[in-house]
Amino acid sequence: MSNNDNRLYWYEEERELVITRDCIYVDNRPMNNRNLKAHRGLTNEILFTVKDRDRKLQNMFAYELYANLIDPSTKKRILSRQLDHTLDLGKAKLTLTEADLANITPGRYHIYISRKDDNVNSLALYKDQDNNVRFDIEITDQVGLEPIETQTVLVSDIVITSQGLELVGVTPAMTGNLCRNFINAQHTIHISLLGYAGIINVQASGLESVPDQDHNSTDWYTVSTIDLTDTATTGDVVRTFQANCNWVRVVFIVDQDDISGPGISAVKLRN
Repeated sequence: MSNNDNRLYWYEEERELVITRDCIYVDNRPMNNRNLKAHRGLTNEILFTVKDRDRKLQNMFAYELYANLIDPSTKKRILSRQLDHTLDLGKAKLTLTEADLANITPGRYHIYISRKDDNVNSLALYKDQDNNVRFDIEITDQVGLEPIETQTVLVSDIVITSQGLELVGVTPAMTGNLCRNFINAQHTIHISLLGYAGIINVQASGLESVPDQDHNSTDWYTVSTIDLTDTATTGDVVRTFQANCNWVRVVFIVDQDDISGPGISAVKLRN
């Protein structure tokens, strides 16, 4: 193979489950010898086929199927997700998104699949024909991405200009989510206020270079508007939004003489 010849492989994670109707002990023919594996930083799809002890595919459309992820050190359930039925008889798909695994420490965990009937009873689906329920699953960090550090803007960093009867304060541009390319593109803005009364616009930009910082610049678009004009507000204002953007800023618009003192304490961004 030449130095320029690199191969990629596409394969599906698929496991068999056994359903028994009489709860009796059955023979333990080899099944599922490999542990399951899921990768942080990616969306993972794991297929399960449900058969009876005679290896006949079972119709599971009348059931809701659930996967439960267990931390073996604490025995606590850390994640529960419903499986999706496929068009194939006896086959269901578990999808673990990037967000599902983002806060799970890489390592080995346990997972089991259950089914719920019309009476909402949780019933077992077995890993093998020896009445074992639990699978082992490894969560890897081969492509895992960590969120960037919380970014903080102090009131001294806000540029304030006079626009007619209003004062406009603009924070410096903060880094958006595209440096990490998170699929969910979620941002949380946290604004600490001390007697603030006015409009707050949370804005984003997709430019690669730092956008124009003028408050009227068309480099920016508004993703959230917070109207606090009716009464002075003291405390924390938090907004969460989703946007694939390189930059985030906050624009303050007030009808008072000075917003640099008691009006604004700090702005924090987490993405």
